[in-house]
Amino acid sequence: MGLIAEFIVDTPILRQVMAEVPDMKIQNPVIYPETNGEYKSMIWAWGDDFQCFEEVMDENQFICEYSTLTQVGKRRLYLVTLGNGAEDHLAYQVVWDNDILTFHMTGTKKGFEMRALFPNKDSLSDFRKDCLARDIPFRLCALYQEDKFSDKNKKNSQPLTGKQRETLLIALEQGYFDVPRDTTLKGLADQLGISTQAVSTRLRRAQQRLIRASFERDTSANRV
Repeated sequence: MGLIAEFIVDTPILRQVMAEVPDMKIQNPVIYPETNGEYKSMIWAWGDDFQCFEEVMDENQFICEYSTLTQVGKRRLYLVTLGNGAEDHLAYQVVWDNDILTFHMTGTKKGFEMRALFPNKDSLSDFRKDCLARDIPFRLCALYQEDKFSDKNKKNSQPLTGKQRETLLIALEQGYFDVPRDTTLKGLADQLGISTQAVSTRLRRAQQRLIRASFERDTSANRV
């Protein structure tokens, strides 16, 4: 049975970027090696000034080039080419060699908050050692057996459908819940490709489910 580890790593590459745009977040990078020794990475970025973010990337010694692939709301998808010794600060070779599955990764000024499935303790130990050897601080936050993590998720997961979760996330990112609002139901509807009535219904039902779940958790805690 594998191990699910939640941990934070802080690469020098991310450190340089986040020092200038501390409120920027980077989510779920996809990275793969090229035959010339460079690495390609696809990343979503949001939360801070894009112009400043791109100026920092222009000056970053490890970034050879980048391009904007698309923008969805307040998020931009970049294709980034890493080089100039970037491989010395990437632990991905250990990930590939040990069949480690990474299924959550969000970069902030604190580092990359990650969740990954490791085949065994040895692979987790190898990954940690490789991180430290590459000047990548590693902090383990939680560790679960794969089956127990699944049970924990079932108990603690939010009672939302996929569409409700997507709608809430987009509404939050677009500033629908801000005061004053940065977008409208029509703006959300246009982005989701559905009617304003459908957006309104999804938001209302999602909020009802979250409120009920919150009261149920509070009631259970009071019983304990």
